[in-house]
Amino acid sequence: MKGLNRILTSWKAKDDPGIGNCSFILNTNSSSPELFLYKGNILWWRSGHWNGIGWSGIPTSSSNDSVMNFNLFDNQHETYTIWGLRYPDVSLLSRLVVNGSGSIQRFVSEISDQEWDILGTVPLDRCDNYGRCGAFGKCQVQNGTEFECTCLPGFEPTSPSEWSARNATSGCVKKHGRASICKSGEEFVKVENVKLPDSSFARIDEKLSLKECEQKCLENCSCTAYGGVDVKEEVGCMRWHGELMDTRVLDGGQNLYVRVDAFELDHFKGFFANKRRQAIMILALVVTSFLIFLRAHCLIKRKRKGKRQSSDSSNFEDFPSRREFDGSKRNSSFPVFDLRTIIAATDNFSAANELGKGGFGSVYKGLLQNRMEIAVKRLSKYSGQGVEEFKNEVALIAKLQHRNLVRILGCCIQGEEKMLVYEYLPNKSLDSFIFEIIAGKKNGTCYHDGLSPYLIEHVWDLWREGKAMEIVDASLGETYPANEVLRCIQIGLLCVQEHARDRPTMLTIVFMLGNDTPLPSPKQPAFISTSTNNNRDMLTSINEVSISEIDGR
Repeated sequence: MKGLNRILTSWKAKDDPGIGNCSFILNTNSSSPELFLYKGNILWWRSGHWNGIGWSGIPTSSSNDSVMNFNLFDNQHETYTIWGLRYPDVSLLSRLVVNGSGSIQRFVSEISDQEWDILGTVPLDRCDNYGRCGAFGKCQVQNGTEFECTCLPGFEPTSPSEWSARNATSGCVKKHGRASICKSGEEFVKVENVKLPDSSFARIDEKLSLKECEQKCLENCSCTAYGGVDVKEEVGCMRWHGELMDTRVLDGGQNLYVRVDAFELDHFKGFFANKRRQAIMILALVVTSFLIFLRAHCLIKRKRKGKRQSSDSSNFEDFPSRREFDGSKRNSSFPVFDLRTIIAATDNFSAANELGKGGFGSVYKGLLQNRMEIAVKRLSKYSGQGVEEFKNEVALIAKLQHRNLVRILGCCIQGEEKMLVYEYLPNKSLDSFIFEIIAGKKNGTCYHDGLSPYLIEHVWDLWREGKAMEIVDASLGETYPANEVLRCIQIGLLCVQEHARDRPTMLTIVFMLGNDTPLPSPKQPAFISTSTNNNRDMLTSINEVSISEIDGR
């Protein structure tokens, strides 16, 4: 009855039924009726508001698995709550006990049994203690040693030192320097599965929908949060215009919508939460990447065009002369053979030494004075084909080394004769070569000392020695920015890391290429040989006879 409160109190002691220190009451003075447990004059626990199916802070009150049924009746004359059996055909006795220690227990017993079993106890845990984390704080029980208190979005601890000492009763305040300017882009952040704050500080409108509730709260600058009232009918609006007290995470809880300013909204939801901003960012990354690749393509094309400005693709008049190759030979390991040497080796290009023909010309077998067998690819004088192919092989294939490829040994440019000299591949069965490739022995001894046969290993060695710029083709000259080239090389090494977790994603690669943020240092890439066989090159030659030492694979 309005104006008449019924209070259930604890005993002074187990053997003393006098009025104790704890009292249990149905509070009707707040915006929404709630059950309160006081320990002395201190509010110790609250049930949460009635959400249409149960008390929001007592999960079992709305569970269909409970044997008890809870109801609240509230009108202009009286407010009361009823506990009853959910199943009338079950014969049970029930009693509610308020303990002097500050807890409430419900016991049940079968009529024919003298034993009482505990059906439920509140508070459930330390987060159930009223105001455990203070105003604007949120409590969530942790399994480990982690502190259970955090601040709601847009707030920070009032006293960080007290929070460090695991005392959060001082609560939280709005983050420093981020006071919200009313109606200037602030919105609400959803905090899921919580017991809604104390309704004593709330205003309730049972007819508004949740969307209307949001608009109502947004129009009032003093409104700090809002939530739903009746989850059964999905109607009702509860708005807080002050402190948010006694909020905790709870399985099956409701959603609380906390007001934050525009800056905090971006921080909380993440940079890409705004779809328009996300679209702009992705577009900017794509355009930037396209411009970078376009610029690199133009630089390479311009360099090639400069080389060909005075060249006629149908003849060899201005193709690199022997002198140019001889000059470069002093700075590289690419040899230039004399025409007389090639003629002597191939017996003046005799038909007996011809291995085959192609669009380039004919290929001849030859034998040098040191008894080394070679294969000579001779560009046909009368063919209009093969000019570009020859240029590409001289410029590119000479730099390509791999144990499973036939190695180019040099070239011969004299007059109209243009020839490439390769190591000779014996005419053995295919399976024998495949076996050598699998065993890692094919061409394993024909590389220069100190050079890795693997491109990745070669680049990694240069990177560690601070000579990464040697990777760049010397023909490019100074037409490129060195810092951008080094950045591309570093990104390339990151893409071939041993472990997948160290490799950047495609989106990260695009982001790396599009700005100047610092990059992580690459570790040793995959496909790097970690051991060598010191006996791999133990071959001797005595009187033109080869003696090979057998080494276990």
